[in-house]
Amino acid sequence: MRTIDRFSRVLAIVVIAAAVWTASALAGPYTRLQVLLPGESPAPGTASGKTGTPRAQTEGVPFTATVRACDASWNLVTSISNVMEILSSDGSATLPPDAALSGGTGTFSVTLNAAGSFTIFAHD
Repeated sequence: MRTIDRFSRVLAIVVIAAAVWTASALAGPYTRLQVLLPGESPAPGTASGKTGTPRAQTEGVPFTATVRACDASWNLVTSISNVMEILSSDGSATLPPDAALSGGTGTFSVTLNAAGSFTIFAHD
């Protein structure tokens, strides 16, 4: 009888701990956009919200930029479907038309047409 009681208590503690962990992993309200370039991955809960280093891109060759709607801790907010505009500090870049996010995420084809280092931005 005591073994069953202990098991019930342990099971109750595990269930409560799982519920607390799941609640803390849920995204908060949408507060910012994240742009991920090839070589980068999302890392919610970190200062920058991402890990990795953007890979160098070849002039004139398209690549994919991923835009994510995030909360203050860089968790994906899946309810966002805002229309995004992609911008670049390369004034000659070939940029995609504005498009809506789906499930808080969108992928956009970008081509940098000049040599050098540039920044890719997203704006809703």
